Amino acid sequence: MKLRLPFVAILLLLALAQVRQSLGQGPGEQPVVGSPVVAPSAILPMSDGVSPVMAASAFSIGGPIWQPAVGAAVLPASFLTTCNDPNCTDPGCTVPSGGGCTDPGCTDLGCGGQCCELGPLGRFTQRFPVCGTWGSIDFLHVWTKGRRLPVLVSTSPGGSQIADAGVLSRGGTALFGGNRVGEGLQSAGRLDLGFWFDDCESNGIGVRFFAVEGDRSGLFATSDGTGVPILATPYFDLNSAQDEAIVAAFPGIFAGSVNARAENDMLSAETYARFLIARSGLDRIDFISGYHYARVSDSVELTSSTLVLGAGGGFPIGTTNVLHDLFDVRNDFHGGILGLTGEFHHRCWTMRTLAKVSLGDMRHRVTVGGSSVTTVPPPPAGGTTSVFPGGIFSQQSNIGTYSENQFSYIPELNLIVGYKINTHVELTCGYNLIYFPHMAFAGDQMDTTLDLTQANGGPVGARPLLTGITDTDFWVQGVSLGLNWTY
Repeated sequence: MKLRLPFVAILLLLALAQVRQSLGQGPGEQPVVGSPVVAPSAILPMSDGVSPVMAASAFSIGGPIWQPAVGAAVLPASFLTTCNDPNCTDPGCTVPSGGGCTDPGCTDLGCGGQCCELGPLGRFTQRFPVCGTWGSIDFLHVWTKGRRLPVLVSTSPGGSQIADAGVLSRGGTALFGGNRVGEGLQSAGRLDLGFWFDDCESNGIGVRFFAVEGDRSGLFATSDGTGVPILATPYFDLNSAQDEAIVAAFPGIFAGSVNARAENDMLSAETYARFLIARSGLDRIDFISGYHYARVSDSVELTSSTLVLGAGGGFPIGTTNVLHDLFDVRNDFHGGILGLTGEFHHRCWTMRTLAKVSLGDMRHRVTVGGSSVTTVPPPPAGGTTSVFPGGIFSQQSNIGTYSENQFSYIPELNLIVGYKINTHVELTCGYNLIYFPHMAFAGDQMDTTLDLTQANGGPVGARPLLTGITDTDFWVQGVSLGLNWTY
């Protein structure tokens, strides 16, 4: 090893001197007329393994004649960027530990005597055809604007009258709802993959996926066997024109529970074409255009269960009553993408930007469902079960499926900073923002003014109503950590 390294170094220095002389980049003596001139063989990094470049020999007759090397493979500029290249980002930042000289990340021709061996990256690219591809994978922590909910669960102090139980304007307290939900931290993931059509990396096509973990907010409140504490669902009564409540638990009269849940999730998928607009060295700006699908789903579910304990409950003792509401909303966007993406390099650092807008159709679909199931205990009370449409906020007047379409746009901004760990791979962190100007949520479709004369099979009442889908704006923003790779 001690003898081989100096010998290899001498050969390389001689080869470099002859190449510099042939290109007119350095001084050197002219070869002797009639003497053979042989350029040493070299090894260029290839994505699919080692490829020797053989140089042709020539004789100078009446003067030196220089012929170019033959059999040399033509590679994209990104593969030929070494520390002797003016485009090199940093002579020291791209040398992977233990890499060989045939590893595309290698910038040192010494490489610990491994010039004839493939490094881990070289072996990977030899086995898998990744030449001409790009990609990134990111983990995100995101925040959203949140969604509005009406009060779904309330309570009152002990000693309250049953007529005042859970009524907010008469001493009641909200336990769940009456504010915005979904404003906490959520996890998300993003994947971007693509490939170039040409070695110059001028035109390419890619796909991009983004999904948010989703928000799960809710409250399950239950009383003990005696009906403590008081549990109810408040509303505004259309007929009495005052605040009222559906009581689920009250001491000595009802034992019961209220289960309220609000859920939300989001996903996005894109396919796009990428066209080079401008390039300077490693820096570049590209125009992107393609197709974008996005979906945001939202739902509110409410279940109130009651067991009659004593007189005053309106039913025989032992009767159970289960009221169920479901408001389910789905927002589907289909549109086209217009935008710009750029990447700018400085030594080991890279700045990547994405600014785009998607233009297209947003379809809102709202489904309202509900039921009331009353079970009277066996004789002598009766022993029957009755099922009717409508729970509390879902009644015959608003149960059904509603849909609307409207033109919408979705702007998005990404700012990502990367640090190169070798020629092809970099660690990244960034900021991301997506804005939706038109988004429907379940809580906004819930009418809290009720005409309960239609409950349990009565004639259809005037309220609640859903005459049109209510939409609002919505945003998602967060920070990302990930890996980016280019070949």
